Amino acid sequence: MRHPVHWRGMSGIAARVRGVVEEYLSPGLLNDYIRLAAVSVVMGIVIGLSTVIIYDFYHFMHAVTEWIIDVSKVFTVVLPMVGITVAYWLVTRYATTKQSGGGSHRLLESYHYEGGVMTVRDTVFEPLASSITIGMGGSAGFEGPSLLLGGGIGSLIAQRLSLDPDEIKSLLISGAAAGVAAIFKAPLTGIMFALEIPYKRDLSRRAFIPATLASISAYLVAVNFLGTGSILPLIPRFELPSPWTLLHAFAIGIVTAVVGAFFVKTFEAVKRLKERLPLPPMLVPALGGALVGGVGLFLPQVMGVGYETVGAIVSGESHDWSVWLLLALILFKIILTCVTLNSGGSGGVFVPSLFIGAALGALYIKFIPMPDEEVLIAAAMASIIASANKTLLTSVAFVAETAGPSSIIFTLVAAATSYFISRDISFYEHVQPADEFSEEEEAVHVLYHLLKKGENWERFKEIKISDIMIPDPVVLRETMMIKEALAAAQGCRNREYPVIRRNKLIGQTNLETLLAFPEEKQRLEIGLLPLDHPDVLTEQDSIEDALQMLMASESACVWVVDSRDKMRLVGVVTETDMMVKLLEMM
Repeated sequence: MRHPVHWRGMSGIAARVRGVVEEYLSPGLLNDYIRLAAVSVVMGIVIGLSTVIIYDFYHFMHAVTEWIIDVSKVFTVVLPMVGITVAYWLVTRYATTKQSGGGSHRLLESYHYEGGVMTVRDTVFEPLASSITIGMGGSAGFEGPSLLLGGGIGSLIAQRLSLDPDEIKSLLISGAAAGVAAIFKAPLTGIMFALEIPYKRDLSRRAFIPATLASISAYLVAVNFLGTGSILPLIPRFELPSPWTLLHAFAIGIVTAVVGAFFVKTFEAVKRLKERLPLPPMLVPALGGALVGGVGLFLPQVMGVGYETVGAIVSGESHDWSVWLLLALILFKIILTCVTLNSGGSGGVFVPSLFIGAALGALYIKFIPMPDEEVLIAAAMASIIASANKTLLTSVAFVAETAGPSSIIFTLVAAATSYFISRDISFYEHVQPADEFSEEEEAVHVLYHLLKKGENWERFKEIKISDIMIPDPVVLRETMMIKEALAAAQGCRNREYPVIRRNKLIGQTNLETLLAFPEEKQRLEIGLLPLDHPDVLTEQDSIEDALQMLMASESACVWVVDSRDKMRLVGVVTETDMMVKLLEMM
């Protein structure tokens, strides 16, 4: 009599197992995964081959440049002028974006504001311009052309297959990761890059699988043509770090955070200076190239990519270098990279950050000698990348794959310290949000980006807050009970409400917070609740100020006050108001 019960139990288990199999191993799901895997592998192979071609072109340009400079030192000045000018002309003449500069910046712009779409012309001419810039002496990183080439190929494949916008963005960033993996011969670095680069404080998880498959495929193709040699000397031994060496790691994290922030701020300052120069457009890249070449006459190490100098520092050859030489390498590498990328040249800032980190580590050792010098230098390189590029895991993976895993613990401490101390400072400030957008946030950012590139931008910036604000918004007094506040909010479409004390704005709360209290606690006064800090502007501030504040904060509105001293509330500007105004100006 027990057997039927036993078989009923077994049949129930079998049904549950069958349900799980049908849910997770259904033909449709398997087909989707096989399709994704096939596309990613093919994409990685194409990107690997393309990266080898563009690298060989750069190597040819670099060899010709060195040969010409050997003929006469005058060409040290002339060639960067020609290289940056030709690169600028190629981008403005043939690329659809007409925008030279950093490769990662262009990639993020496409990812966040253009649906991941890149054209054939962008995919060809922007990496070509980068190779010419760097090959002829411009100070920039070769990861710029490789990630643009990889991202462009990924985007083009996704468009060709008529994939949806999210899949196009995913393949764009995965293709860029494959380009990074191929040029650095570091697949894990490429994978981490795809996860981290889109956001300052978040991860793009949906790109993980295609980025993994594409990065490994591109890496295998690249090493078959370029060899397996690392761009950095290997640190072979492993020693357990002592508390004293970990204190050094913490210190180097602080130092690199400061220098990384200086690098970013210098980059922004040079960009603003270039925009204010009353010069013909074609004259700016020539002047930028002349400055790069002029410094290169006396300090040739800061021209081009700088792998040789980084290798010399990591291998210990910098012991005999003076403090002044190391300081000069740091300062002029920062200046020349900023000049190269803002005057019309193209490339990346990842490798220049490595260069500066290596020189900074060597300088640190000059003042505070320690036995594990190579480990400290590797950590300095990783931590300055983490601070200035907001890519903590990428920087650690890069050092582990290129210099060896012996420095991993020291590097983690230094890079994490630098990453968090530098807060939201980044080279990609305006195209790298802290977290993934909500739909409304994404709409505001996209409209802002399109307007900024249009002809009405200057007219938009002249609009004052008083022209678009809604006067006399619904307010909550701090003495109101939650029950009364909910009644006051009825019929109002806002989520956030200002809290006032004797007509003075003291904070804000939102509908979710008020509704979270059960009925028996709704007699609490608003003033007893934790209030959020309000974002405020005055009527005379510009609409651009409000837009920047909305995009930088999690709030959906900006409160308008008569003055920041009196804080008397006079109006409000919401994301919806801003979207309407942006659409009017398009």
